[in-house]
Amino acid sequence: MTIKITRRKFLVVTGAATAAACASPSGARDGGDASADAIEDREDTLAPDAQLEDVVPETPVDAVDDAFDAAPEAEVDAGSDPNPTGVPENLTLFPLGIMAGDMTAERAMCWTNYTGTLPLVVRVIEMSGARFVRVVYEHDCSVTPAGYVHEDASGLSAGTRYSYVFLVRDAGGFIARSSIGRFRAAVASDSMEVITFAGTSCTHQRGRPFPVLQDCANRPGVDFFVHGGDHVYCDGATTLADYRAKYAENWPSAGMRALHSSMGMYCTLDDHEVDNDFDPETVPAAKLASARAAYFEHRAQRRDPMAPDRIWRSFRWGRTLELFVLDCRTERRPSSRTGANPIYVSRAQIDWLKSSLMASTAVFKFIVNSVPITNFPLIFDIGAADRWEGYAAQRQELLDFIQMQTVTGVWWLSGDFHLASAGSVEPSGPLSTMREILMGPGGNNPNVLFATLGAPQFDFATGTSNYTVLRADPIARTVEVTFVSGTGTELFRRRYTSA
Repeated sequence: MTIKITRRKFLVVTGAATAAACASPSGARDGGDASADAIEDREDTLAPDAQLEDVVPETPVDAVDDAFDAAPEAEVDAGSDPNPTGVPENLTLFPLGIMAGDMTAERAMCWTNYTGTLPLVVRVIEMSGARFVRVVYEHDCSVTPAGYVHEDASGLSAGTRYSYVFLVRDAGGFIARSSIGRFRAAVASDSMEVITFAGTSCTHQRGRPFPVLQDCANRPGVDFFVHGGDHVYCDGATTLADYRAKYAENWPSAGMRALHSSMGMYCTLDDHEVDNDFDPETVPAAKLASARAAYFEHRAQRRDPMAPDRIWRSFRWGRTLELFVLDCRTERRPSSRTGANPIYVSRAQIDWLKSSLMASTAVFKFIVNSVPITNFPLIFDIGAADRWEGYAAQRQELLDFIQMQTVTGVWWLSGDFHLASAGSVEPSGPLSTMREILMGPGGNNPNVLFATLGAPQFDFATGTSNYTVLRADPIARTVEVTFVSGTGTELFRRRYTSA
């Protein structure tokens, strides 16, 4: 049946606050603010700045939809036409936006939060440039009582770019939709294609409306995005309702909505998804359970049916790269730190990582490690107990394994520090050839200690809010690293040859 639908949008464009707190501050090396907080904001500075509150809903950037803004009113066959733009967009039904994530060559998780009562359908559409080619997956959604939707779309083709959309259906057909998102399926297992991806960390509510994320969302040619943790700051939350309220502050922001819908995501968590510097051994069990439930509710993340709370997992992008996503928070045991066998990550996780690194045939092995593993200068040691350096024996076990087993192409991707850097894991010795990239902050106060990071161990450091772009070339065996500010300014670019 053909349904005539006018191309109208149910958008309420409201004023959004200035992003002054995210602007690049002036300072010693590249613009870090000498008066800003050091390594980690304390609890009394973590409340969002009321002057930065944005008004919800905000207008997200939807590049696919924009390509059709000048098109005439569409006559849509709701049963077969792959193009969803003739269905009116209604953001009030999808207040937290949309997201795709955990892409493989065959599957991708599609996520939203839906406040309506009519049936909801997810549609995944193969794209050719801006042209909608064909529907490859369409399925009635299961919506939780709180409105969360996780649909694991299957039947994808390796390396193909897709759009996806959530469609509201009544007896006559589709009457409203979400914004239109985009993602790319992982490339085929034998592919040696150049892969470009981006990442950041530390996106505090004070950083709204997140110009860094907005700029990254608009960047062409990015295959996927990595968020290294502190995606939202939940300090002070206790109940599930509290945690949901924290996400409801961050997810509707213009930059966050734009990023989440513009490319597929791989995510991990850091401390602020639970509470500042929380201790897994002493945090109340009910609080941790609420934080964990909210974490999974708000991400397009696939859960392991045998271990549904497990965050560590890996993803292959052909023979170019394998992405290993770690959990460096919920499994650590601080009481063991000064003993003979300190537990920073569980034995199961470290054994999995070691065996997976050995088995990987990818040229590059990127390890998403929310808190850095680098041996930082002495001034940073005041906070060593909160990272790998404070669990020295387990850190050395892992690094020695990589070196002794000659696992090549290992790169570490980290966050947490409110600074960005490109440097070596050790200042000298064999491990000085292994590199770690600190991504972010994507929207937070800078860490003034970036100014202490220099040659020969560090090629670059900044406190300016940023995102990182990595271009992995498996034939040349090079990784090009670029740091970009929220104004689109390149702060640093260098091409590295990997072992």
